[in-house]
Amino acid sequence: MAEKLKRISVAVDSDTDRILRILAKKENKTISEIIRNAISVYSEFDKDKEKGVSPGKTKIYAELLAGREHVIVDIELWVAMLDELNETASEKFWEIVEKIGYEHGIQYRMKGLYSLQDVLTHMENENWFRVKADEGIYTLILSARSEQRILRTFFKGLLRALNIDAEMVEGLRKLIIVVNSDGHVKEEELVTSSSTS
Repeated sequence: MAEKLKRISVAVDSDTDRILRILAKKENKTISEIIRNAISVYSEFDKDKEKGVSPGKTKIYAELLAGREHVIVDIELWVAMLDELNETASEKFWEIVEKIGYEHGIQYRMKGLYSLQDVLTHMENENWFRVKADEGIYTLILSARSEQRILRTFFKGLLRALNIDAEMVEGLRKLIIVVNSDGHVKEEELVTSSSTS
């Protein structure tokens, strides 16, 4: 026997009403089914809140993976690869890593991310590190100690692309970035750097 449904009333504005109708038509479901499903999904996110899972982060993860420019790698495999690279990679490899960092810096600028804080927050979602920020000093807590060289090299290119003057200091399992200015790219610097690149 089917569970008896209880009727409730929900007040919605015109935008929400429009969205509900579009979703119902697109999914070939009733508005009630759409709302029940939305409540169920919201409840799942609420359960995982302590783990740092949120609709915003889930959206970022989905975008990273859907673009097929990122992969999920087991941390043990990642450490094994980095240990090997740190021992045997050629200078050409490290030049490529720096170039990729520079290209990412350009991409971040194109996305409208100009401050180092914004870029680091975005990168934090890729699980490279956790960020602790304090007035121009950014401490990156790394997933593994062996990430130091690849991140330092990557950030060398990234900071150059963003025209951010900074120094990097390695800790035991962290990389500290000390910005020598305000951490923002100035508009005139963007014009100068794009015309010289």
